[in-house]
Amino acid sequence: MLHPVLRHAVFVHRFVEAVTWQPLRQALRTRPRSSLILPREPREPGRERLSRAA
Repeated sequence: MLHPVLRHAVFVHRFVEAVTWQPLRQALRTRPRSSLILPREPREPGRERLSRAA
């Protein structure tokens, strides 16, 4: 049986990985290559759509 703290650390690691990397992978998969080269501000899908529409 794992130590409770170790078990909690594994849970937190998996949670953080699921929250951060899954959406990032999908975003990188759907975006064109040119957007990978240019550094961008933190990505918020709603804000990007608003700035393009304005």
